Amino acid sequence: MKTSYGYHIIKFVMNGKDSKGDDRKKIEDQVTQRMMGDKWREFMLTARNRAKIVNFVEPIKPEPKPVAQPRPPAPRPRTEQQPAPGQETPPPPPGVSDAEAATGATPPAPPAEAPAQQSQPK
Repeated sequence: MKTSYGYHIIKFVMNGKDSKGDDRKKIEDQVTQRMMGDKWREFMLTARNRAKIVNFVEPIKPEPKPVAQPRPPAPRPRTEQQPAPGQETPPPPPGVSDAEAATGATPPAPPAEAPAQQSQPK
């Protein structure tokens, strides 16, 4: 036999009808399966084309994805303790006057008393 790659020698061993015993049974089974597959496909296509198919199930509609809303910028950290809008001002801590609480100023610390010196007898 001549091909594009050159000459090839093929040895003919036996024909399918020359087979005997188990070999013949295997070949018959292969041919039957191949023919049954073709016939089965043909039967199913014919049955599907002849049938009146009505689908009563509604297709599942995918839920729309929510559109991402841009986030407002994060609030800046407050340096002073101020109430949020709509809230009352908390009362000042004990010992702080209303004027000091309103301005946020702290009074100067009182001078520290020097420890009393005890005189020691000489």
